[in-house]
Amino acid sequence: MMPDEFDWAAHAEAVVADIFGEPNAEMSRPPEDVRFGNHGSVSVNCVTGQLFDFENERGGGIKELIRIYKAIDDCDAAIAYAEECQQNFENGEKPRQNGKPEAGQHYQREREATYSYHDASGQVAFEAVRFVLKQVGGGYVNDERGKRMKTFSQRRPSGEANGSWLWGLDPGEFMRSAPGKDWISFNATKFDQYPAATRQRKVFNTAAPVVPYQLPELLKAVAAGQTICIAEGEKKVDLIRSFGFPATCCAGGANKWSYEHSAFLQNADVVLLPDNDPVGREHITAIAESLNARRIRILELPNLSE
Repeated sequence: MMPDEFDWAAHAEAVVADIFGEPNAEMSRPPEDVRFGNHGSVSVNCVTGQLFDFENERGGGIKELIRIYKAIDDCDAAIAYAEECQQNFENGEKPRQNGKPEAGQHYQREREATYSYHDASGQVAFEAVRFVLKQVGGGYVNDERGKRMKTFSQRRPSGEANGSWLWGLDPGEFMRSAPGKDWISFNATKFDQYPAATRQRKVFNTAAPVVPYQLPELLKAVAAGQTICIAEGEKKVDLIRSFGFPATCCAGGANKWSYEHSAFLQNADVVLLPDNDPVGREHITAIAESLNARRIRILELPNLSE
């Protein structure tokens, strides 16, 4: 194979797992935004094979990643390394744990919280579900600061009468093991493992609507001229709301805010509260640039932990 014909993006997940270990589960939104490091400063798109290191302000593709982090300049040698990573990955070798649980450890997900996003009429558009990780047969998995490791998934109503869920917000092909079960993204290998008599696959052509958290409450507050707080994450938003202030965020965490979210805040008085890390500040800056608000203020609380 010629070097310029090599599919670097197809090897992205395996290579980043070998170099960085386990991703930062709390900040990752796979597969387009997989974060590494205690503060999620390295972002890798496992679909396109592109990455960006926010701390060192550099980016590129998987080939560049190998050159920087493995000191492999020769293209053929880089291809050989990527293929070795892919083989190890497909053989089920777990990546190192990035300073967290011991390598080779398996864990389960336990649902910790569910945050419902509603459309303007009050109907559930989708939900963000937060899970904590548990060791099989043991306790919770903690990071190096002693906090429970978390991961997030998003689901939306499938539209079926049985009340099943569709795990994912984008259009695409989905599957399930039997009628009445929830739909998940299609995976040919896993689909073949389902019972042939009951398994189903289906294409859903529409995406979930793009709405900010607590939209019906937000619209009333904007109409009443109240100040709106924008934070990062539903948990923080609910805390602000418990103090009596209207607040919102977007699903997916940092760098997921879009102009579609901003459209609901036309001529609003907005206070932005960034997380105390580079990614959080970048997120709030992007929101500020997208808003067409009456007034925009940024409230930084520098003594908070990152």
